[in-house]
Amino acid sequence: MTSSINTFAATLPQSTFLPDSSEYQGASKYWTDTVFLKPGAVFIPNSAEELAKGLEQLVEHQISFSIKGGGHNANRGWASNSDGGVVISTSNLKGLELIETGSEGGTVLRTNIGITLTEIYDFLEEKGTTIAAGNQATPGLGGLLLGGGLSPYWNRFGFAANTIVSFQVVTADSKILDVTAKSHPDLFWALKGGICNFGIVTRLDLKTFARQNIWAGAHIFAPTSFGAAFDALDSFTTEEGNSPHVGVMLMSPAKGMVMASLFYDGPHDSDEPPPVFRHFNALPMVNSTFKKSSWPGVVKFSFMVAPYGFRRYVSTSTIYKDTKLLQRLFELYQSSAQEHLSDIEGGEFHIFANVMTVAAFEKNRDGPWAIDNLKEDIVGMMQWSTWKHAKDDERVMRWTEMISDEMKRVAEAEGKSHKYLYINNANETQDAFASWEPRNMDQMREISKKYDPNAVFQKLRSGGPKLWS
Repeated sequence: MTSSINTFAATLPQSTFLPDSSEYQGASKYWTDTVFLKPGAVFIPNSAEELAKGLEQLVEHQISFSIKGGGHNANRGWASNSDGGVVISTSNLKGLELIETGSEGGTVLRTNIGITLTEIYDFLEEKGTTIAAGNQATPGLGGLLLGGGLSPYWNRFGFAANTIVSFQVVTADSKILDVTAKSHPDLFWALKGGICNFGIVTRLDLKTFARQNIWAGAHIFAPTSFGAAFDALDSFTTEEGNSPHVGVMLMSPAKGMVMASLFYDGPHDSDEPPPVFRHFNALPMVNSTFKKSSWPGVVKFSFMVAPYGFRRYVSTSTIYKDTKLLQRLFELYQSSAQEHLSDIEGGEFHIFANVMTVAAFEKNRDGPWAIDNLKEDIVGMMQWSTWKHAKDDERVMRWTEMISDEMKRVAEAEGKSHKYLYINNANETQDAFASWEPRNMDQMREISKKYDPNAVFQKLRSGGPKLWS
């Protein structure tokens, strides 16, 4: 592989960097320290055209590659790296533009794929508009939206990928395509859930919408409120769970502790918290960071609570909504963490839960991640482990997988387990594609054969889930 890497570097010398360069070291920075696997070179194109030329060379010389966007995924097999191959970093593909659509004063955000969410929210804040995306500071849009994308505007749009108007994508034959629902309806559909199985996305056009009054933050409940927090979630979901203005996530950072991460964007001129969260506001708290905010403020806070410099691993599972069962699973998770991992330096073990109502998931009915015949609300859970030292990697990762499996068995025993796995929260041992509807997977594979007949993104791409195992 070394001679092929050197040939590749000689072809694109201004954009290819070997391990002894500062550019290589800079591109080695990931949100999670566990994921860098010492590639043979880093390729940092400055345009879609240069990226296409680089991909052509990689295919010609049969060099394995991976694709690094914001570098925010916590899985070794996903987070855009490859032992001995080439990492394609999209960090230099910059550019933001707000485009008037001519339709009732609407606008579209055109963003190159190297832009981070912080840059996007700062740009849109002064325009009085926003997009449906994540609430973390450093991710890029590519990794988020190509897996669907959960956002605080879930009730309004479903997956954030539903707001995509067009993609610019470099396909396996190094063609640069502008993909819309009209120009390439099959590829447009598949890109919204196919991760990097169909090409390398270099630019996105996204629907924007006016922001109103944003409130965001977390209620940190007193230990005596642990059970009541799950009752509040049940009441909130029943009464307000489909409101287009709200987002709620329940999480536990330690045994006996539970928090509600709350988001509101809607009409509310008062200095008092929006009454839509009354069930949570009424509970005894240790502290609350819930306040009037802005999108730049939201992502700045998220960066402070989830900084660089740690090792991380995740797992995901889904149950039918049953808040009593959810409470049991939270308790099981934190008791197991305390029993097995209390001596891990820097160890923090979080569990998160998002309720996905039937009505909200119906907005995804035309996407590759649609769930057929969903009759009950579901809860997507993520188990998120954080620690400091490489010596603890295997121990923490195996525990994270073990407790996720144990929680699934408990849910199955209650008849409450659901097969669906949110692909962006799946770990390297979880086959999220296998949890999707077979008709959608069959369609995605046919589209892959059409646009990638030589299976470049199945054989040479080294990171992330594949359409064929």
